[in-house]
Amino acid sequence: MRIQMYLSAALLIGCSGRGDSAAEEDAAECGDIDGSGTDTGDIPNILGNWNTTFGLQIDYENCSIPGLKPDDMGWINGASLDIAGTPPSSMYAEFAGEEGEKFYGLISSHGGVVFSGIHNEFDDNQTEHELHVSFGGLLYYNDLLGINEIKGHAYMGLDSNDDGYLDCGLQGEFTAKKAGS
Repeated sequence: MRIQMYLSAALLIGCSGRGDSAAEEDAAECGDIDGSGTDTGDIPNILGNWNTTFGLQIDYENCSIPGLKPDDMGWINGASLDIAGTPPSSMYAEFAGEEGEKFYGLISSHGGVVFSGIHNEFDDNQTEHELHVSFGGLLYYNDLLGINEIKGHAYMGLDSNDDGYLDCGLQGEFTAKKAGS
């Protein structure tokens, strides 16, 4: 337990924005991709908890699979998302209630964010299907709302006949708003 406390304290000191060159190098590891360590740049800190919305202007390609409908996407629409790891290239996102499903991601120095991975979805007959998922967009501070936001797109593809190719899927607008920002 004592070791955990020391590690937590070391992480807090490393992410405190000390202002020296070590803090500048550590800033990206703390989620501040544009490097000030105190998050004074144009790109907000990506690490933390987000609330997501998916499906505005949704395009649905019918797969004849009962469990792949826009209204069955509660795991991504209105969900809680936690982004962790080390930006820019060792990040991952996890949706609440979807334990074990990590979506690995990248962020550019211009705020472009993308995550991808596999989500297992069950249809009405309890048959499991793998959805190949990609979501992301632009990370920015929304001055009108006073929050950090990721605004972009999401796509979920399905190989409905197990031939190795995505046959159909659904795509739509994706928005994540940072909790507590």
